[in-house]
Amino acid sequence: MLTSLERFLSTTKFDTLVQLIVSESVRYAHQNGREFSVETNEMKKFLGMNLVMRYHILPFFERLLVYGT
Repeated sequence: MLTSLERFLSTTKFDTLVQLIVSESVRYAHQNGREFSVETNEMKKFLGMNLVMRYHILPFFERLLVYGT
């Protein structure tokens, strides 16, 4: 039986997607005259961090003023 992570990775082909993001990011940087290097493992950590950080959305200050809470 597959774990949730294994099922996600096999269904989405996440490793292939991350490798494509890495190669395109490096290519884009080189096209614009910048030196840029990133590893696949670093990109996975970056994407994971962004995913986790979006789960806890703090209220905007403007909403506090409008709703009064």
